[in-house]
Amino acid sequence: MKFKKEELQNEALNACIQKMKEEVNADTQRALLDEVLKCKLWVPAKVTPAPIKTPKGEFVVTSKHKVSLVSAHHTVNGQDISYYIAFTDKDAFKTWANGKKHDIFTAEFDEIAVMLLRPTAVCRGVILNPGTDNIRLTTEAVKQSIIHRDKVASGEIENTSSDTQAE
Repeated sequence: MKFKKEELQNEALNACIQKMKEEVNADTQRALLDEVLKCKLWVPAKVTPAPIKTPKGEFVVTSKHKVSLVSAHHTVNGQDISYYIAFTDKDAFKTWANGKKHDIFTAEFDEIAVMLLRPTAVCRGVILNPGTDNIRLTTEAVKQSIIHRDKVASGEIENTSSDTQAE
């Protein structure tokens, strides 16, 4: 997890999101899930104590505090189910933030998956680009996508569509 806010280049993921918004089917869902597993995303969060910016522009936790508590923002839907929120790029984040300042960190998708797959996790998935695209990835879809990716990487199976779904 990097506290430094990196510029994100997720053109392939954004293209998959647009294709899926035009036509939801197993192929567009699989393409989106495969692409999101490779990406870095911006995650709004509150970091306590806040990291300090070094002269090199990096953010570090002071030596006095060995760890910081990172509380990722989440949203709750009408059925009282919580979802983490993440953004593919600056434009989607700015639309959601609506001019308000928010701390964010850059996370690889596997780091978000760790948050979702903890036994004590309260969020049931992640919403990509809330307020614009609103792509919901359930914890189960994330879990199945990681299993599928790992089986493909090990050569156990060929890379084909599976039953995991984004909504």
